[in-house]
Amino acid sequence: DFRFFIRGNLAHTDILIVTVDEKSIREIGRWPWNRKTLAELVRQIHLGKPKVLGIDIMLSEREISESDALLAHAMKGGNTVLATGFFVTPGQKKPQNVFVPDFLPDHSILNIRDFKLIKPVEAENVLSPLPELAENTVLGHVYYQPDTAGVLRHEILYLKYADEFYPSFALQVSRIALGLKMQDLTVYPLKGVKLGETFIPTDANGNGRMQINYLGKEKTFEYISASDVLKGNIPHKVFKDRIVLLGTSAIATYD
Repeated sequence: DFRFFIRGNLAHTDILIVTVDEKSIREIGRWPWNRKTLAELVRQIHLGKPKVLGIDIMLSEREISESDALLAHAMKGGNTVLATGFFVTPGQKKPQNVFVPDFLPDHSILNIRDFKLIKPVEAENVLSPLPELAENTVLGHVYYQPDTAGVLRHEILYLKYADEFYPSFALQVSRIALGLKMQDLTVYPLKGVKLGETFIPTDANGNGRMQINYLGKEKTFEYISASDVLKGNIPHKVFKDRIVLLGTSAIATYD
């Protein structure tokens, strides 16, 4: 904590956050928005050709077929990452038979070295996006473990569910931003994760925990209101070749 304090904030222009904030809810309407509105928001962002769009919103429940299909179409292209919820109860014995959606293993890690040394966080259930959304996107888990004081100091780069290992939302966003395939991601249990030519160190106990190098306090990154995107107030070129994260920040929805 003290090292962050004396270092101060670091500038970073590659990352842009589109947020459903109080202004967005006031201008567009109560949250959650219908899928047609969300599809248009995603479409407008993709028109700017970002490197990757990470959507940190759970999309596990159906609305109506037409709206869900519109959203699925807006996400086509292979550079959209969706948040996927895994349920973890530390210390609980994992059930022998768990439900695994047919599409889920397609998003698992392919390369794990020294398999017997891995001691991952294990999930007992999953809340996955709709199948038609998963088919057009990449999935990443959003499970996290705050410290005893409630401070989030570590990222869980991968966890285990059933017989597969799944990368985190952040790791998937990074992989796509670097133009890499799943084959370019390798787990070394006691050392870290190799992403292309980049090596990300983790704790030496095989659980995939990475200490987060925060770039600064809240609002260090550039934030854009989702309503401004929907109303056409933001030029598409603002998104070009950037890592765009879409989520919520309004008090009633705060993530």
